[in-house]
Amino acid sequence: MAPRAGAACFVALCAGLPGCSYPDVGFAPGDASGAETSTDTSSEGNTGSDALDANDSPSLDGSVDGDAVIDGALDSDVSSDSGTVCKHTFCADFDSVTAPEDGWTGSFTVGGGALSLDKLTFVSAGASLRSQVPIGTSTDIEWGADLNKNFTTLTATPTARAEMDILTGSASYGGTGIVLMKISRGGSAKGVDLSVGSTGLAVNIPGNTFAVGRGAPLGWFHVRLDVVLSDATSGTVQLYIDDMTKPVLEKIGVATATVTGSEVRLIVGLYTDEKSTGFKANFDNVTFDLK
Repeated sequence: MAPRAGAACFVALCAGLPGCSYPDVGFAPGDASGAETSTDTSSEGNTGSDALDANDSPSLDGSVDGDAVIDGALDSDVSSDSGTVCKHTFCADFDSVTAPEDGWTGSFTVGGGALSLDKLTFVSAGASLRSQVPIGTSTDIEWGADLNKNFTTLTATPTARAEMDILTGSASYGGTGIVLMKISRGGSAKGVDLSVGSTGLAVNIPGNTFAVGRGAPLGWFHVRLDVVLSDATSGTVQLYIDDMTKPVLEKIGVATATVTGSEVRLIVGLYTDEKSTGFKANFDNVTFDLK
């Protein structure tokens, strides 16, 4: 499956930690989002975990969010969509917005895909993003429902970190794969995405697919995707699931982008360009950091 053009080895900074062998890519050690038990249950019987919002961010510089240059640490008081302090380049918890795309650059729906605010199923109280695609028809050529946020980088090989809570309708997908989230260099270029297919979760980069070796966890799971974006062989990918201290997938010295340029894009939501077998997923507490 070729994800929509335009729709992990960051590691925690290891200095001073004995026995740490992860490469240093500039982010401070990431705290695992602690999950507290919640009684919030969806109409489908999915119980949300009331995870703490991850508002602590590493000090980043040399990046631009939209048109505003951010100098120094990105830990100033920037409101998220719920009005709480966001100490990342970007935050979206979907708790106080009136439309899913509020605060994002835009949205994309095709093939009957739909985005909505789910006020019954969430991690942080209020709402989560629901992305859903129907079973495809023979007249459609792609199916999707996602949000995108564009950023501008001032560096040749930017490092990016996307973190969020995800709830899927099942542990696998009936087709080859459907994208859950993506980081790309350039709005119309390929990048790094997390997808779920018939054999479970996988990470896709230009020209390669790496199986994670597990299905999507049943219930909410916490994901962090750390990427060094490069169109050569200096890119890195690092994927964490629930345990933020040890990656479940790590690739070093790979191409993670197909173009250079100043734009970096975060995409959250479902997309496939093979005939859809129908799927749905929820997303909550999205944060993004760019260095």
